[in-house]
Amino acid sequence: MMILFTMFLGVFVLLAAIFSAQFRRFFIKHRLVAATAIALLVVVALVSPMAAKYFSVDACLDSGGRWNEFENKCEYEKKKKEVY
Repeated sequence: MMILFTMFLGVFVLLAAIFSAQFRRFFIKHRLVAATAIALLVVVALVSPMAAKYFSVDACLDSGGRWNEFENKCEYEKKKKEVY
């Protein structure tokens, strides 16, 4: 979800830069801000898949499951009914 948001934001910035003279002037005037914003978008786009996997694995383990790395999914053991 975060990747889609980052891509949407990147496309929005590019379209704004192409079609808006005021936006282009802002980026020319504030190059450091523009470079920082672009670098931040790149970092978020690269880190978000790793963070998503980390939170998926964490949620699986917290709920009592076992993470299967090969199938990339959470597995639960079926509990046996005890007869007394």
